[in-house]
Formats: sequence, C-alpha cells, structure tokens
Amino acid sequence: MNEFRKADSTDPRKKNYIHYSLQFILVMLFFKNALTISSMTAMVSLFENSKVISNLMLFGFCKYATIPCIKTINQVLAILPPSFLMKIRHKIIFTLIRSKRLNSGRFRKLWVCLVDGTQTYGGEIPINDHCLTKTHNRGKENEHTTYHRYVLEAKLWLFGTKYVFSLGTEFIENDPNAGPNDTRGQEKVKQDCELAAFKRLAQSIKNEYPRLDIVFVFDALYVSQNVMQLCKDNNWHYVIRYKDGTASSIMDEVNAAIKLKTFIDIPNQTNYTDIGFCSSIEYYGHFINFFKATSKPVLGENGKVIEKAMNFMWITDLTIKRDPVCVLELISLGRGRWCIENQGFNRQKRWENLLVHLCSWNDTALKNHYMLIQLADIFRTLMEMDENKAEEKKVYASNGKYKSLKRAFTEVSNALRESFKKSIIRESVHWLELKVLIEYDAAV
Repeated sequence: MNEFRKADSTDPRKKNYIHYSLQFILVMLFFKNALTISSMTAMVSLFENSKVISNLMLFGFCKYATIPCIKTINQVLAILPPSFLMKIRHKIIFTLIRSKRLNSGRFRKLWVCLVDGTQTYGGEIPINDHCLTKTHNRGKENEHTTYHRYVLEAKLWLFGTKYVFSLGTEFIENDPNAGPNDTRGQEKVKQDCELAAFKRLAQSIKNEYPRLDIVFVFDALYVSQNVMQLCKDNNWHYVIRYKDGTASSIMDEVNAAIKLKTFIDIPNQTNYTDIGFCSSIEYYGHFINFFKATSKPVLGENGKVIEKAMNFMWITDLTIKRDPVCVLELISLGRGRWCIENQGFNRQKRWENLLVHLCSWNDTALKNHYMLIQLADIFRTLMEMDENKAEEKKVYASNGKYKSLKRAFTEVSNALRESFKKSIIRESVHWLELKVLIEYDAAV
C-alpha cells in the first residue's frame, strides 16, 4: 500500500480536473481483485456501501464519500503507463528476496522461474488493434478470422510447494502499424509469438534482477538453440520439457548412448519407473543433459485409475549425478511447471474468474487491469503462506494487542469481503501494508 501512495506524483491527468486521486482508484481496483470480484459492475455494486468506502478511504486517502464510475476508472487506466505497476511488483518481489524470507524455496541455491503463456481474450470481435489474428478455413466459403490476446508470464516458484509469485510479464501483441503493404521488412510485419516475447521478457528480468541466479523451467516449445544461448549469455540455467518429434537430433544422441551403454539407468523409485539419464549431448554447440522417468498410475479408493502412467523427458544444463536423490529432485523440478498452470492461470481464470472477464477494450487499460490482478495475487499468496505456516498464528495489530487468525485460504477473500461490508477494519492496515512478518518454511 505504501507504493500506491506514490501514485499521485505520477498521475498523468491534469491536476485541475482531478476529483478522485489515482491512489484511491488503484487501491479500489487492488481490493476488487483481492476480494476476487470478477467484473467492474459487481465491484461498484459491492463498494457502494458506507463502511466499504470508509475502509477504502483508510488506504486511498480519498476525501469523497463516493466511488468513481466505471468509465472514469477505465479512462484513468487508459493513460497510466503499465510500467508504473510493474515497478511496484518489482519492489515487492525484490523486498521478499532481499529479506531472505523465501530462501527455503530455492533449488540448489537457484531461484526457480516458470515461464508460460496464456490467452486473455479470444473471439470474433477485435477488441483493439494489437490483437493476434487466426484465419480458419482459409480459401473456403466459411473462412473467418478470430482475434486473440496473449500474455507471457514468468512466475517465481518456491520449489516443493504450490506457491508462485508473478516475476515478469510480457504482452504478446501485434504492431497496429504493420500490414500487408508495410515496407519495413518481413520481420516487422509477421505476428508476435511466444518465443519473440520471451526475448523481451528475459531482457526485462535481467534489467530488474541483474544478479539473481535463476533456473528456468520451460515447456517443449522452448527446445531452441536461441533460448539456450539466451540463458547462457545471462548466466541462467534451464530445464526444458522434451517430446518426441522435437529436435530429433537430441533423441538420436540418446539412442546412440543406449547402444553404447553410456545411458545410465536408475533403480525404480516409489512414484517413478524407467528412470535414466545421459550427459554431454551436443546440440548446436550446447552440451546438455537428458533425463527421463515414467510416473506410476495413481489409484483411487475404489481401485480405479484416477491418473494414468505418463512418460516424461527433459533436457537441462544442470549437472546430473548418478545418485537417485539428485535425479528425483530434477524430476520434481521439471514436473513443477504445472504450478504456473494450476496455481497461476487456472486459479485466476477458473477459481477467481478475474482473467476471463474483460474490464476494458483499451489496450493500456487491459494491461493495467492484468497487472493489478498479479499484485493482488501476490498479496493473497502471502496470506495463504502465513495461514498454512501454523494452525494458529498471532499477528501484532495496531492497538498493541495480539489478534488470532485462523482461516483457510479459500475463506480469505470471503472473509475480507464481509469485513469490508460490515465493519471498519482499522486493525488490518498492517496486513495490507505488508508489515506483518511473513516467514516461510518449505516443510509446510
């Protein structure tokens, strides 16, 4: 909340025409997402309450006992540079890393970063000029075009847990000035893609965290010499999912290692069979290591298979030892990529319905709405970590007494919503300013 207080100094609006401060608008939208309110209409309906407005005024320093309309909010977000909210996220993550409160979530003293893209809009209506296009049934009578918006997200994952934090964001979008008659060259005209966006995202992460030791976990799309070289140039490590048909020269090297009996097999473990690895595979000048495993089927209480056996393969530049524990750690690291799907995108799309609802069609406003969702998600994740740290935790409140908090994460948003509606939560100011000591234990 302290960072939102600096918003007014960067307010792009003319001061003579300002009725609601930028800080108040950002705080209101922050709580909209923290309370998992998907639409702007539902937010206005809930926040038009005297006690809710009083609570908002505690953090937003608004001198008016009303809230702005949806049009005013989106007009402000349409002129606010998304970089302002990105700087707030950077300061929060940097503070958490610098304080060493998340150190137990590192892998071999490396910070684990999960990278993946997701769609934030798809339909037959172009919401703005930056949409990616996809033509269906080209050359036929029923040919039609759909329009899409994507975002590439980098999540900081605490190894061995389900906790992820937004570390970097790059929007995948087309240049509205490019077209079939563009004379700037083919590279400028073709559509943006995930790999091109990752180059920009990598540069952004390196600028914001120049000394952060990172291991990236990618899906099979990133089996590319350019990605490997980019990680090498920045002193980063990588674990990339490998699938048959992707970079066939790698599988040729693996098969050759099996014939030469240099492929090392690991005894079957509790959850995996067919475990093995081989080292020093050359791929366009990069020496990589290959490892694989097959998960055992998971049976339900009635004996039925609820999760089939699956084959997994990865490539990495991390050292692999013959020790089964070392290989199992790498398998857990590779399979941990699902956290960006389940704990990242799926939670914000399906559980909270925040990403599936377009709050604006303006490109800049959409980006700011997305960034506010990520900031609120960091806040809720910290609360979840604290709630799961112990069955009951005592938090020092502003009145000098101890307040006992015992709530599951699924109840956090509902509890905050009810608190906003029924009472003025002055003692919760310390929660929302993140002055509470958040400690993390990987064993939880």
